[in-house]
Amino acid sequence: MTISSMPLAAYLGIQETNFKDYLLELPFSGKLLNHIDTIHASAIYCFAEISSGIFLMKHFSVEAKTTIPLVRKSTVKYSAVPQNDTLYTKGVLVNQEVSSIKQQIEKTGRVQIEILITVYDVTEKVICRCQVNWFVTKKAETLKVSQTAALS
Repeated sequence: MTISSMPLAAYLGIQETNFKDYLLELPFSGKLLNHIDTIHASAIYCFAEISSGIFLMKHFSVEAKTTIPLVRKSTVKYSAVPQNDTLYTKGVLVNQEVSSIKQQIEKTGRVQIEILITVYDVTEKVICRCQVNWFVTKKAETLKVSQTAALS
């Protein structure tokens, strides 16, 4: 799945960015404004949550074919009012490594993944930090195949 094929991301205008250090960008649009004419906090949160899913897809593309990710919990802390301009995101794993996550998925069929997404404005000011806890489990048909192979 690409960002442009996700209906909510497309509606909000979220797109891939040409800046290598960032995950995604959210160009300014009047449809994102709140009652005080700044970008709505829920639009910023949505941008961060979608960015965490894209982070998963980029780092676990092979596993994406055999697993189902589900957001279990998230926390967000806003630290500045953004300019009415493009926003950008960066993501990092929280106290985890890609290799150990992949090993746990293979071994147990499930894993919790914590991703910290930081949202920046065009001046690189931090607008918010959003920690998203994903619960990822192997698809049922994948588990049946691996259990059958283990019994052989």
